[in-house]
Amino acid sequence: MILSASLTCFIALIFALLGVAKILALGPMPELAAHGSFTTAAYRVIGGLELAGAIGVGRRADQTPPRGDMRGPDRLVSRTPRQPLTRSGRLSAATRPVSEPTAGLAD
Repeated sequence: MILSASLTCFIALIFALLGVAKILALGPMPELAAHGSFTTAAYRVIGGLELAGAIGVGRRADQTPPRGDMRGPDRLVSRTPRQPLTRSGRLSAATRPVSEPTAGLAD
């Protein structure tokens, strides 16, 4: 948990620093924007998106990852046996479900 939180903070810090540098057009950022055939305004928008990403990553740093959100549907799909279809798209006779016997229920 400590390793993942520290790695998350490191990634957020890198995104934040690069985003702020692009927004403020510091250092070599205007030349890098021209080299990438971006205008300075477009590069500032990219910096804003990087900063928003850093904020999003930083907000999740103190939370534990979700453990059971998608576990149920995944298990349901992985345990469902495949049923072969005929050319018409219908289930073949060998895999067609058989109705349960209702002995004693009709009385």
